[in-house]
Amino acid sequence: MIAFPRTVNSGLLLSFSLLVFVLTGCSQTPSAGDETTPAQSHTVAQVVSPAEALQGAVIATVDPATLVEHEIKQVVTSNSRCEFRYTSAGRPVLAVAISPNGEAERGVLKLNGNLIALDPKSAEPAADRLAQLASLSAGRMTAVVRQVVESSGTVRKGVQRRLAHMVFEIGSDELKVGYRGYYDCGDALQDIAYRH
Repeated sequence: MIAFPRTVNSGLLLSFSLLVFVLTGCSQTPSAGDETTPAQSHTVAQVVSPAEALQGAVIATVDPATLVEHEIKQVVTSNSRCEFRYTSAGRPVLAVAISPNGEAERGVLKLNGNLIALDPKSAEPAADRLAQLASLSAGRMTAVVRQVVESSGTVRKGVQRRLAHMVFEIGSDELKVGYRGYYDCGDALQDIAYRH
């Protein structure tokens, strides 16, 4: 038979309880890819060429990453802009400056921790007959956003939201992937802090 002492050192019990409490919180961190309030990064994304951004990357696993306001402002300085995001409350993965006549002027996306500045690309006819909202490219990368046919869009706090598809492509045969998400346009995007 094992004998247990009748009194337990309360300081030891308190220390052990505190350690268990702290360690349990460590495993509950959400995915950083689409948080509305992400942790601050120690590295600042820089604008680089597409070739530099893809250096060392496994092309088949590259997806555009979420952007924060100061990253967008490095390339898209216009207040009149549109943004594509994967989820309704998530941060954008593509930001596009829009001219007064509604055309895409310049865009930015983040790959492999680096920012890629995108320039307008001439519109191509879509086989699926979806209205093209933006077509941008840099080097061998392209990003094309098209409106979902059944989407009429909504306006809230000065921002128009439409369901959209974004097709991201690297080269003609390296990577071509499509995403369904939301395309938000308006002068108030930076003021609403990505919350809808």
